[in-house]
Amino acid sequence: MKVSVIIPVYKVENTIEKCLRSVASQNFPGCLECLVVDDASPDTSMERARAFIDNCGARVEWRVLTHERNKGLSEARNTGIAAATGDYLYFLDSDDEITPDCIAGLAAMAERHPGVDIVQGNLVVTDVRYRCYDIRQYNFPEFTEDHDWILHHMLTDIPVMACGRLIRRRWLVDNGLTFMPGILHEDEYWRYQAADKVESIAFCSEPSYVYYVTPGSITNAGAKDRSYASMIRVFSDYIPNVAEEWIWRYMLMYLSEARMYPERMNDPAKFESAFLEFVGKAIKHGRMPAWARRAYSYVLKPSALKRMWYAIFHRRTYRLLRRLGEPPF
Repeated sequence: MKVSVIIPVYKVENTIEKCLRSVASQNFPGCLECLVVDDASPDTSMERARAFIDNCGARVEWRVLTHERNKGLSEARNTGIAAATGDYLYFLDSDDEITPDCIAGLAAMAERHPGVDIVQGNLVVTDVRYRCYDIRQYNFPEFTEDHDWILHHMLTDIPVMACGRLIRRRWLVDNGLTFMPGILHEDEYWRYQAADKVESIAFCSEPSYVYYVTPGSITNAGAKDRSYASMIRVFSDYIPNVAEEWIWRYMLMYLSEARMYPERMNDPAKFESAFLEFVGKAIKHGRMPAWARRAYSYVLKPSALKRMWYAIFHRRTYRLLRRLGEPPF
């Protein structure tokens, strides 16, 4: 088996060598390819990366791919996908690292279940806020082909991160599952687009991906305008594929909560316009259940009379509106 590790590089001069060293230290007996994608990093990240690769001497097929201009994480991953030749892909962020037996453990599981689409690895928890990513608490099966089970858990408790898992390259390419450029939450977008296409998944519970929280990173700093706009894009593009009723509730609750805190945004009016546009698009979906359609319609045209009507005759809709912060009737 051949595995392609894809590492986008941008402004990580303090961590890139540690990241690459963790790849060079793998005890995987198969063929290991590592694609280092220079996303036009303006610091010394690539100088350090090239120096490490030149002096590494490890049994890794190193390849350096270069962007002439900065394109962002999604495009860097997509460049790696296009150039990769492995049976499986493994995404690794350049400020993180992996344990020495990471690839070997995941590949062994893939060989135990030939043709599996995804082998989900586990996280080495370095921050208590991310304990939810430790899959040992969920008692997942070692392997399943149950489509309904996979769909539900891909959208709930299977970690959203694209990193830390083996992904069968042919499956990813055939389904057009590249990463959406120009947004935050590219992993969320990928998850929603991929969830109903996964036909099989396996789990390795041994922690193997060391995830570090980087202060000041794009997902942890600044106003939330771009973050909220990205989630609207995630949800909006997923509307045609919604297959579980709870997702309608989740989408409305997520965006309504953001709506309650305009002080978190630089331009709350722009968010409000995009939010209402999303609600209008969602209502037009033919398979939206009636209780959800009433709640979405209320958001567009709220009124005390509607709340009273729902409180008496449509309790499920009313309970959702209460969770959205609407006053009791």
